[in-house]
Amino acid sequence: MSEPASSLAEQGIGRATSGSTPWWPEPVLPATGTPNVVVVLLDDTGFAGHLARVEIGTSRAFRPEEEAAMELVASSEMK
Repeated sequence: MSEPASSLAEQGIGRATSGSTPWWPEPVLPATGTPNVVVVLLDDTGFAGHLARVEIGTSRAFRPEEEAAMELVASSEMK
């Protein structure tokens, strides 16, 4: 494979890789001295629904089996 072309106009596509001239756009790089920062955002993980029902309550009426499950969880947390 040959050296990458300097512009998209110079790119050549041959019948094989040996006859092709690749081209990639210049990558966008951060300014010198820019700190590395990683942001992790977790959305809809399912923890809030459990805490809302057991600890702070809700106005929704629960089925008897739901009430029993919540009481079981609450009693196990008290131990």
